[in-house]
Amino acid sequence: PSIQDEEGWFKLAEEYLQLGEDKRAEALYRRILEEGSQRGRAALALGDLFARRNDFARAQKFYRTSKQLFQDGDRTVSPP
Repeated sequence: PSIQDEEGWFKLAEEYLQLGEDKRAEALYRRILEEGSQRGRAALALGDLFARRNDFARAQKFYRTSKQLFQDGDRTVSPP
């Protein structure tokens, strides 16, 4: 599927999270991170996902990625 509707992908990922389908949400966020324009937002979402799983090392990795992307000009959402 095309990644042109990134907002739709984010909404779908959030629905997966609500249903306990973390792996599916993770796959969508990773796809956006690799191919989308809202990479900082996707990295931040992945950080949150791994923090929820208590996988703090991986969460930290994605939070750092998110921070770097925002510093490099990704202004899709402000980091916390």
